[in-house]
Amino acid sequence: MQLVRNFAEDSIWVARPMRVVYLSAADLSEIETMAIRLSGLGAGMSHAEDTYAAVEMVMDHPGGFGLLIADCDSLGGIEEGDKLFRMLGESIQQLPVILTATDLAEQVFPTDKSAPIRLRAPLTPVALRLGIEHAARSREAMTA
Repeated sequence: MQLVRNFAEDSIWVARPMRVVYLSAADLSEIETMAIRLSGLGAGMSHAEDTYAAVEMVMDHPGGFGLLIADCDSLGGIEEGDKLFRMLGESIQQLPVILTATDLAEQVFPTDKSAPIRLRAPLTPVALRLGIEHAARSREAMTA
């Protein structure tokens, strides 16, 4: 049996199309991999290399982004991700945030809509999809 599949079929939107800020100081190949994975899920990506650039990007375009994903390992650890989340402040806390780090003991999908989603790194395509689905539901609940 032969299975033929179009690349267009790989693009399965898990939410309405959204723009994602990906905060990472990793090498270019990891950033490109994330861009490909996000586009496969129906999301566009803007990249920031440091915490302040990501916060500035989000503040300069209120409502322009649907999600922020932070690669905490490339930034110095999960503490840097927590610092980023605090820097966003309450004015932008309706923006869902996914923090990824290798030192996380477990994945956390909070019921509190104002808390960040925490995913273990390395981030698998399945974990990314689940995180985005959870973030999309959180965002829809906040804007409803």
